[in-house]
Formats: sequence, C-alpha cells, structure tokens
Amino acid sequence: MPSRRQRRAVRRLCEEHLISPEGRRLSLEENEIHRQLKLSCETLGKLVDRRLLRSDQRADSIYYELSHDTLVEPVLATSRARRKLMGTLVVISGTLLLGLALILGGIFVLALFASTFSSKSSSNEAGIIIAFILIMIASGNLFVVGVSLFRSGIRTLRRYRSRS
Repeated sequence: MPSRRQRRAVRRLCEEHLISPEGRRLSLEENEIHRQLKLSCETLGKLVDRRLLRSDQRADSIYYELSHDTLVEPVLATSRARRKLMGTLVVISGTLLLGLALILGGIFVLALFASTFSSKSSSNEAGIIIAFILIMIASGNLFVVGVSLFRSGIRTLRRYRSRS
C-alpha cells in the first residue's frame, strides 16, 4: 500500500474486523469497510489481487474476508508482537519522564536550598518564586504523565504476555 494511512487501515481491517475474538474469519460488507476505515474499492481490489482477501457477491453487496484460515494466526501473531513493542516503548517513555521529574525535583530542592542562603534582594525574590513554582509544576506534571505511561505500558505487556 502506497500511503501510511492505507497500510494502517488495512492492518486494522485484518486484525480488528476480519477476525473474531475466537480466532475465526469474519466477512465485512464493502460499504461498511469504506465507512469505518475509509478504504476504497480500488484498495480492496488490490488486496484481493494479492490474495490477502477474497471477495464474495451476496445480496447486491460485496463482502470481504481473509482469503484463507491459515492467515489468521500470522495476522494475530504480528498484532501481538506490535502491541508488545508498543507496550515496551510506553514503559520506557514513562520511565524516562519519571527520571526527568526526579531531576527537576532535585533542581527545585537545590535551588530552594541555595536561595535560603543567598542574600535576599527584593528585585530577585519575585523571579525566584516564579521559577520555583514553574519547576514544581513541570516536575509534578512530568511525574503524573510518567506514572500514567508506565502503568499503561505494564498493563499492555501483561495483557499480551498472557496470550503468547
């Protein structure tokens, strides 16, 4: 498929719409495919020509399904592998954000400690307070997002570890 959007839509069609939760092939009507995934008749025709899908004319509509039962397991295996990778990347991103939050928190503590021993001039005091507040907000936000990403990635990895 020439475009990234089309490849993503074809992948979603095969993984999410043409395989049941029990691992059986499903059929989907052409207009429904176009409505949900924005795949054109031309793209579906290419997939039929390449024998990934087969088409079936029923009741004035064309239905599409994976061309053979042997394609179900490779499609599901690829999906699991991609989701595991994404889970791992999300855990790594969360961990990096948590580390950054800790570094900013450390900077905040050091700056606060240093400001208590510096000479206090009224012109610098407002700027220092604003800097402390910004560092606290940034550190807190990074911490919350980092924890959220980390937990989300761990849930994804657990879900797909138990299925492999």
